[in-house]
Amino acid sequence: MVAKKDDLLSQKEREWNQLSQQYNSRFKEKEDPEVIVEFVRFSLFALKEEWVVGAIIKLMLQGQHHSLKKIFSPKRGVKISENQRAIRNILITEKVDRLVAQGMSKTKAFEDIDSQKDGLTSLWNINEDQIKKIYYTTKKKKPQIYVCSHGDFFEIMIYPAKIAVMHGGQSLSAFGLLRLLIKDG
Repeated sequence: MVAKKDDLLSQKEREWNQLSQQYNSRFKEKEDPEVIVEFVRFSLFALKEEWVVGAIIKLMLQGQHHSLKKIFSPKRGVKISENQRAIRNILITEKVDRLVAQGMSKTKAFEDIDSQKDGLTSLWNINEDQIKKIYYTTKKKKPQIYVCSHGDFFEIMIYPAKIAVMHGGQSLSAFGLLRLLIKDG
């Protein structure tokens, strides 16, 4: 089991480093701030990369505040934050899966969630068709994973993540960013 974990961590770290290097190369070619914007919008973990932080500082010193504003403001037409959307999508997907596990068909589960107006649908003003679309889209998505080695420990971040803990015989769940620091060896 340890070998599989190490292989997965090494693979994810290599994938991330390769992706970061690709964006870094593209940025170095023309020093185009749009490359930074694209990388940060792809994954907020990009802000952990030294070259990204250096590029942002350079843009600040050059007075390119409009480029920085673009990095940290939502895409045009985005009404709820990416974080809120990801958590909403996980909640809806989990609720559909729970209803299906209880014997309900997916179609009936979509109808049931829409008819309840229990906070999930009324809070975000979505209907049955949107619930269905959210469910199938979310099931296809994989969470963003960031793995980095820091000498004698690994840093692993996963977003969005569902964290479930058993405490006193009760299950507690939370949704958001899962950050693990694992000592190597």
